[in-house]
Amino acid sequence: MTDATHKMFLVIQSIAEKHGVDYDIDTESMKMLMNFIKSTRFMGEEGVEMMIIAFLVAYDRGAKNHWRVQGT
Repeated sequence: MTDATHKMFLVIQSIAEKHGVDYDIDTESMKMLMNFIKSTRFMGEEGVEMMIIAFLVAYDRGAKNHWRVQGT
């Protein structure tokens, strides 16, 4: 993990903890989130924070729905 990637992960972790959102996602999804963040820099700090939260919540709900479907 490069220094920039690690810093970005720490930002994601901080925002997730601040809002009580789970940030434990698989590697591919984390790469997708980091690329997404890089493309939304023009949105400003609050906009990027909202997008991170939306991504993590959607990921969490999708994962829970996936397991619910798989378990039936």
